[in-house]
Amino acid sequence: RLSPMNLLHICGYHGLANNLELFTGYEAAAYNIAVYAEGVPLSEGKKLFGGKPVFGGYAQDTVIYTGTEHECGQIGVMLGADCTVPTDIDDSRLEWVRQAAIEYAAR
Repeated sequence: RLSPMNLLHICGYHGLANNLELFTGYEAAAYNIAVYAEGVPLSEGKKLFGGKPVFGGYAQDTVIYTGTEHECGQIGVMLGADCTVPTDIDDSRLEWVRQAAIEYAAR
């Protein structure tokens, strides 16, 4: 049975893409898409899933992996990953994300 908290994880494993339109009939509170494997930005995924929250995107060429501490922004951001976080990521980068979430929640 679904709850208001159910998340649908659509795995784009090892770069293999899905047809995201096949999942639009699934009810979920939010959708986790593999933005890099799918080639679909979060903004387009949000439209595809009727404006519901979408999240995903920790590939090795993204903000969490190579960006600066202040690069990501705050509007429309949900913490999440595609399937995994790269094993060689510097732990301090994950701490940046955690601290930004704490600061954002405090406001």
